[in-house]
Amino acid sequence: MWARRWIAAGAASVALLSLSACTVEPGGVAAIGVDASGQPVGYLLMCEGSVDGATLYHDTSAEDDSSVTDGTWAAPEPVTAAATWSLTAPTDGWVTEEPLAAMTEDMSYSLYGWSRDNDWSAAHHSFTLADLETLEPGEVAFTKVTDDGEETTRVIPAGDLTPALCSDLTY
Repeated sequence: MWARRWIAAGAASVALLSLSACTVEPGGVAAIGVDASGQPVGYLLMCEGSVDGATLYHDTSAEDDSSVTDGTWAAPEPVTAAATWSLTAPTDGWVTEEPLAAMTEDMSYSLYGWSRDNDWSAAHHSFTLADLETLEPGEVAFTKVTDDGEETTRVIPAGDLTPALCSDLTY
């Protein structure tokens, strides 16, 4: 009887470890801002590793973790430090892989950075249209994880989203 319990506990541990191994390591953060006309602008800050692009999505169901992609952009080259692009009209080599869908007031969106080989990611930032409306051009909002694991939204000048900020980040 004890042997069966130990085997079951071992199997459960292996299952949990295999699931956690599927998580892409965050090496930085994704952030959101607005341009002078109030259109959304994406930001990536990588502290280690690199990402190849970013995706905006929203969850459709908490029960089954399903989500819908609202836009996807590829960087002209891997992002190893900081990058910015317009979500509505990217320039400077950024390519729209899936155009930005119409955003609605009642939805919470998340922006994250990804790598094609799934080696690294930029931790997501969740926001609403109301959150975007509170930002001034030149400000960025991102999710900061405190030392005790609590997530808070931090708003800083876009110029401060540099590798120097990495020592202050937990993600």
